Amino acid sequence: MTIALVFPSGLDRPGGPEPGPAPTNAQRLLPTDGPRTESVFHPFPTSPALSDTPGVSPRDILVPRGSVNHGMPLNPTVEVRNTGPDTAEVVAVHFTIADLLDEVLYHDSTTLLNLVPGTMDTVTFATWFAVGRDSLTATAWVYWADDPVHEDDTVSAKFMVHYRAVSIVEILQPPRVCDSGVVYRPRCRVSNFGTRAETFELTFKIGPWHSACSVSLLPGYSRIVTAPDSWRAMPGNYIYRIEAKVEGNMGRGVWVDTIRVSGTVGREVAIEGVSPVGTVDTLTTVVPAVRVANYGGQSEPLALRMTIRAPGDSLVYADSNRFTLPGGGNTVIGLRPTRFRTLGEHVAYCSLFVQDDTILLSVARWTFMVVPALGLAGEQTLPAGYELRTDFAGRQISFAVPVPGSVALAVLASDGRTVRRLRDGPCAAGRYALTWDGSDDAGRQAGRGIYYVRMIAPGFTAVQKLIRV
Repeated sequence: MTIALVFPSGLDRPGGPEPGPAPTNAQRLLPTDGPRTESVFHPFPTSPALSDTPGVSPRDILVPRGSVNHGMPLNPTVEVRNTGPDTAEVVAVHFTIADLLDEVLYHDSTTLLNLVPGTMDTVTFATWFAVGRDSLTATAWVYWADDPVHEDDTVSAKFMVHYRAVSIVEILQPPRVCDSGVVYRPRCRVSNFGTRAETFELTFKIGPWHSACSVSLLPGYSRIVTAPDSWRAMPGNYIYRIEAKVEGNMGRGVWVDTIRVSGTVGREVAIEGVSPVGTVDTLTTVVPAVRVANYGGQSEPLALRMTIRAPGDSLVYADSNRFTLPGGGNTVIGLRPTRFRTLGEHVAYCSLFVQDDTILLSVARWTFMVVPALGLAGEQTLPAGYELRTDFAGRQISFAVPVPGSVALAVLASDGRTVRRLRDGPCAAGRYALTWDGSDDAGRQAGRGIYYVRMIAPGFTAVQKLIRV
């Protein structure tokens, strides 16, 4: 009996040529023309194995991976290799990030990448600020330059996004338009919309100026945060930014929110009331004065007008002065001396113009109190020396001046900071009594505690304790 052996197509009889490759799944599903990465199965009778043929493929996603914080800036990065032995490959690499519902949150691609055989390259994409919650999927794949329709190898990796719900709600100070020379304490309102307490760093930035502080906020709470340092407005335009940063992985900070506005400092010349301030008595001869500062770079011819009105809006004082202030100059301009006879709160109003009196540059308005003089009205015995006294209640301040001269009287906080300037200017000889109403230079009430009154006169300095209860 004769037996015929029939061999499958593609295999030769024993002793014939070496076995050839069988078609792979990739060969069956994709067109046969054009380069691509594929795994070819060689059907040896024993120990079958997979091996790479020439081609480019993404091998590993380097960024993002593990866990990242919400708002963290990341540059997605993937490692790409050319596993071919002798052919340079030109490909474009794509990168996407998608959520659990396959909604794409990020997509970017590179220009054509030319890889030498047997080499590896790291591809970095445009910055992505981590958004979303929980688990996300990063995917990278390559397209061939001469066949952009068909994708080749793909690599994916999952990572976690930890959501941070700290938000800067609004900017409260400084305003969008400021006056030159005015000192502001920047502040803003922040909120924690999350479900856990957050401690974060808040940084205020205005041009080159910056100030930072640490803030702790319980979930569901808001608070107003004031910068630790003051900012003096200078002429020009500025960008005002507030940034919130929480502690990130490995001690690195993660910016979770930023708010940014533009502002303008519109005036280069500013004025500030110097005298009279605080409380003056009816026997005191006062020299009304203002401080004028030129923040510009050129001299300014200026005209100053000042009026003071007593209770009932009656005009009790008016004077003016003309002068030229060089660029960068800062000086005190004194006007005609006077005494005030009407008791109660007086309002001082000062306007600064250019010398043709048509352009208003700056305005200052402040109030002061006129009180009865200590002791009998009329003639009094001049003191033999300087004196400074305070009462236990923390309101009445009395001092004596033996000869006419400049006297500076101020209320200081326990850390040496000036709270209220009561007097700063020429003073006639005599005895005086002042009442501090507990307010600072901005009109805000000072808190309870220990304060100090400091008096400075030619050849004399004294400090007395003042207890505000």
